[in-house]
Amino acid sequence: MFSVETAYYRGPDGHLTFFLAEEVGDGHECWCELEVIFAPTAFYAPEPDVGAGMDWDGDIAEIRMRTFGAPRALQDVSRDNARAFLLRHYGDELYQSDNNTAELMFYEAA
Repeated sequence: MFSVETAYYRGPDGHLTFFLAEEVGDGHECWCELEVIFAPTAFYAPEPDVGAGMDWDGDIAEIRMRTFGAPRALQDVSRDNARAFLLRHYGDELYQSDNNTAELMFYEAA
C-alpha cells in the first residue's frame, strides 16, 4: 500500500481536490492521508532464459482518504481527482509500490 499526506479542498460541488504542501498557505487546515490499494490482475513468471523478470498487469483498486480515525474510500470525481494528483506528483513511487505489491503476491503464491 502506498500512502502520502496531502492538503485538500472541498469545492462547492462537494468534490475534493488535492494539493502538495507547497501549493497551499501555512494556515491551510484541511489535511489528509491518501492510501492507495493496488489490485494486480495477472502475473507473468520470470523467464530467465531471455533475462525477463516477473511482470504483471493491474491498476489502482481503491483510494482511501484518512483525516481522523478510520479511512473512507473516495468515489466518483473525488477519486478521479485523487488518482490524477497521485499519478502527476507520485507516479514513480506509485509504480514502485505497485510493483512491490505484485511481486509479494506472486512469490507468496508460488
